[in-house]
Amino acid sequence: MKIKNYITSVIIFLFFIIICDISANLLKLRPLLWKNSHFSYLNNWWNTWHGADHLYEEEVHSEQKNIFGHRGKNPNLKLNNNIILIGDSYVETSHKLSDMPENILRKKLIKTNVISLGSWGWSTDQQLIQFKRKKKIISKPIVVLWFQMNDLTGNITKHGFLGSKPIYKLQRKNNGWQLVEPKIFFKKNYLEYSYFYRAINKVFLRVKLNNDKKIYNYADDCDVSQDWKRKNFDTLKNFYNIDYYEMKRKISTNPKKPYKNLKSIPNFPNFKNWQVQNINNYLEYSESKSLANGYHYYNESMKFNRTFITDLEKKSEIITNLLLSELEREVKSVNGKFIVLFTKKKESKPFPNNNTYAVCISGKKFTYNNYSFDKKIERIFQNLENVFILDLKNYKKNYYDLFDGHYNKSANEFIMNSLHTYLKSKILKNQ
Repeated sequence: MKIKNYITSVIIFLFFIIICDISANLLKLRPLLWKNSHFSYLNNWWNTWHGADHLYEEEVHSEQKNIFGHRGKNPNLKLNNNIILIGDSYVETSHKLSDMPENILRKKLIKTNVISLGSWGWSTDQQLIQFKRKKKIISKPIVVLWFQMNDLTGNITKHGFLGSKPIYKLQRKNNGWQLVEPKIFFKKNYLEYSYFYRAINKVFLRVKLNNDKKIYNYADDCDVSQDWKRKNFDTLKNFYNIDYYEMKRKISTNPKKPYKNLKSIPNFPNFKNWQVQNINNYLEYSESKSLANGYHYYNESMKFNRTFITDLEKKSEIITNLLLSELEREVKSVNGKFIVLFTKKKESKPFPNNNTYAVCISGKKFTYNNYSFDKKIERIFQNLENVFILDLKNYKKNYYDLFDGHYNKSANEFIMNSLHTYLKSKILKNQ
């Protein structure tokens, strides 16, 4: 009798949960997703973004997928020479299919396939998983991974551009670290429709954030006797300069808006107001972005130039380096060659000299210099055999696309031409 009562109670409880869940969803009372939207991003995996070619109505996205399932042209399987470009939106782009980086590089090479394996919002972890799945399709490939700095945070958060994604974890081994692969791979997470599932995840996320150290815990106290208001301005004006302002203004006021909710062009402040506003808001904490990504998020445009790093930032560097090293091993397992391509933007070195600059926010001192960016890159790429770093300080034109701020066609041509020169001198000597 007790067992029967217990089963009845469980059934009633589950029925109550289901009714509440359905009611909350119908009334849109459920906790918002990581994009602060009521729309459910159920994907745990995506190979392409359907909106990558939305600027060009005559192009049908479903007809632009290659043998990997990514946006790009199919290779000529009769050719023996194959280059695979791995990356995120910088590989997939929002340009026409004919203007994608793969096509620019293909025109420079004779009897060589150049194939895209990348998608908007991808991180190194997704790039590794996808290559492991598809590596036997193309024999002896030259694999070029186009690394971006936002991969550092992407590799430690389960929220991606189009939904959740599997992530790797770190585990101690013999006084070092090793990667622990995600155990579950499923394409759609239908639990995202559940109010209680999302509510429980929100609770866990808040607990995690409460337990994580904030960035101010790693900074020293400021000397209050100094004039920090003037010093803050003198330091931060190096980053929030007229060139950076013009880029932001041109992109924001660009009249070519593909989406209905972006049709109106916003008013943009003049340079002085924009500069003062950004300086005043520097290191401002964003609770919504913190909850969305699962780590403390600050408005810190020069974080890669900071002279100290947090525990979480150190973890992201270690995971990223191990992911790159693992991908290098996977490429070698099919007799291929692995190269990391990194393009260093002009704002990566915002200061006019090698001095260390400081700001004081909420009584805490944050120090920055150009050198710290280079040291971070060294740590991320350490022990990799082939790393090609291209500094865009030699590129004198505007490099950004006015639609989304990615590289424009001209900049992509410069980068792919430089990559071609590197490949011919280092990798393709005998071809």
